[in-house]
Amino acid sequence: RGGRLFARLCVGCHGPGGIGNYAPALANTVFQSTADPAFIYRTISYGRIDAAMPAFRQPGRGGLSDEQILDLVAYVRSLGTRTRSDIAAAASNKTGQKP
Repeated sequence: RGGRLFARLCVGCHGPGGIGNYAPALANTVFQSTADPAFIYRTISYGRIDAAMPAFRQPGRGGLSDEQILDLVAYVRSLGTRTRSDIAAAASNKTGQKP
């Protein structure tokens, strides 16, 4: 479920498989080792004032539910288990080009 949400809401900035685009790479080992689930949850929920990251938790305004945010957190954390070749394949499938 988190992967579907990521594809719809996040891939434009964070890139396919979290490889980065306009926003930071979430599949990055440094990010994965330093950003705990609580940080990721807060960032998705409330956004980042110092970046273009919007707040997705907006009850009553069409925002994401707590369950959806937790699904996204789980997906983002799973990006750390992917290899470079997995990420390159995801990028290739998205753009139709070889990495």
